[in-house]
Amino acid sequence: MLNLALIGIGNCGNQIAALAQKEANVSVACINTSENDLAILPDSLKDCSFMIGDHQGSGKNRADAKRFLKDSVTKLVSDEKFQKIIADKDVILVASSTGGGTGSGIAPIMSSIIRQTFRDSEGKEKPIILLGVLPKLSEGQSTQMNTLEYLHELYELLEDEQPTYMLYDNNNYAKESGSTVLQKVNADIVSDLKVLQLTYNTPTPYDSIDEKDMKQICLVPGRMVIASAFGIKEKDLDEKDIEDLLIQNLKSNSHAEIQRDGIVGNTGLITNLSEKLNAAFDTHLPKVFNFIGDPIQEFLHIAVNKERDMPNNVALIVSGMSKITDRIDKIEERIEEINQRKEEQASARRNCVIDTEQLEKFNEQKNTRATSGVETQADLKSTFSKFGL
Repeated sequence: MLNLALIGIGNCGNQIAALAQKEANVSVACINTSENDLAILPDSLKDCSFMIGDHQGSGKNRADAKRFLKDSVTKLVSDEKFQKIIADKDVILVASSTGGGTGSGIAPIMSSIIRQTFRDSEGKEKPIILLGVLPKLSEGQSTQMNTLEYLHELYELLEDEQPTYMLYDNNNYAKESGSTVLQKVNADIVSDLKVLQLTYNTPTPYDSIDEKDMKQICLVPGRMVIASAFGIKEKDLDEKDIEDLLIQNLKSNSHAEIQRDGIVGNTGLITNLSEKLNAAFDTHLPKVFNFIGDPIQEFLHIAVNKERDMPNNVALIVSGMSKITDRIDKIEERIEEINQRKEEQASARRNCVIDTEQLEKFNEQKNTRATSGVETQADLKSTFSKFGL
């Protein structure tokens, strides 16, 4: 079993951490600038929650969140509880939204600080995975701008550290409600964490992936994506094969769209199939690699399930993939659309003409009414003068 630690930052990261602890028994820490966000977490997370800033949140302001971290980071990383969460773990994930203030602002910096601060028993760098959740394209300008800034820091400011990262996308469920999207995306994230933990790696006399192999996969710089097909039935393969299921999952799961430019580092294939399904499955994945690109190195874990009641499961980890250029283009187009709409609205306000003659007639009719004297401290002369009276 690969030991994971997940540092959830901001409300999105905290919710991922809560589910990861509950469903996958992952060691977690929750960092936030909002007392209200931490207050809604389950009691099991109280001892691993860390407040920074003024307790009132960051108001979607990434710069404020960074200042809060700067003022608190020395105390945070030297906290014994925080150190214990990370110290003996094989892989550390830093999870947040990309569009908020606290998580988006802090996560990239925090991943760098953890990388520099915590080493394994041999003094080597631990695999650090930056995990971000992209917003729906329908969300507002500040959310889209925060996402661009997050991605800029990932691709430019952290470039020399060659980070491994995973990006999920709320926009994959654009027509779903916010609560439904949260449930679907977070469930997919935790399912992927179980794959990284080697939860589905049944003991086998054949090719196998162990803890060191998985760390090698996670250390490849660039984007990591996981696809899976769990609980496969023979009838599911009447008109398609297992590779088709993996490709379908790559297209429809919660990960942001892949570039399809053929750039792939390492892959890890984990299978636990019946003898019949295993015999018909080409583990070198010609269809899948035609879809994503050929890897530099393949890792295989092949288990044959001889008990009929055991589920047929397949999972594929792909690391070393390229930047999400197509998705960035969509974000920039969305920002341009918002800016254009703002300009149209401003122009409409400038061109708005009020019929003053109608207003004067209306006011003449009103003059017949008596008004009672009311004492006030307001500067009525200046106030009415501002409105031309």
